[in-house]
Amino acid sequence: MCIRDSKLTVPASILFTTFVVVVIVNSFNLIDGVDGLAGMLGSISAFTFGVISYLMYQPQIAIFSFIISGSLLAFLLYNLHPAKLFMGDTGSLFIGMALSIMALNIIRNGLVVEGFRDLQLPNKGPLIAIALLAIPLFDSLRVFLYRFLNKRHPLHAGRDHFHHILLDLGYGHARTSFLILLLSIFSIFLAYNLLDVNINLSIFILALFNYTFIFIFSILRGRKRRRK
Repeated sequence: MCIRDSKLTVPASILFTTFVVVVIVNSFNLIDGVDGLAGMLGSISAFTFGVISYLMYQPQIAIFSFIISGSLLAFLLYNLHPAKLFMGDTGSLFIGMALSIMALNIIRNGLVVEGFRDLQLPNKGPLIAIALLAIPLFDSLRVFLYRFLNKRHPLHAGRDHFHHILLDLGYGHARTSFLILLLSIFSIFLAYNLLDVNINLSIFILALFNYTFIFIFSILRGRKRRRK
């Protein structure tokens, strides 16, 4: 699948599509650091993509999305803390690729739904895609910029991600996963209520919402470390 738009040349379209796939795949791989977290986020994202595709009369994408979501729900029976099975790089990269296909579909087609609030929003696809993948995207961008500014390799292992912050605060695997899942669900509802807002402003508000939570918990972790 390649994003094609009258404003983009074919090479630009290919580069943009490649960029989107690489970012989503790697972002999803990077958040697979806590029992159940990647499975939970992947399942809720795929399910929501599926519902949107169904409402937009895209049965192939809807079925594909629901299969991914259902498979992850079954996997979670063995992946919740204490996990008996692990997704690993192969699993997380595959799910990231599947989610990138769903994201590209909605970026290209926007949100055009008849009979349900009669939504005619062909340019709001990027907002929906970002909202459904908010935690992996925003957290990975934050970590990348933080390491770059501190002259550290952005792809090396570290404890900079949001789930590491929560673990260091003593939340444990189960509570960390559920807290991040709740933040992801709130991001989806926030995006839904921002559909009538300018897309640039709505994405800014969505980013501000997520980064505010991450910043608060980062401060709490810093205070905890200074007390030791």
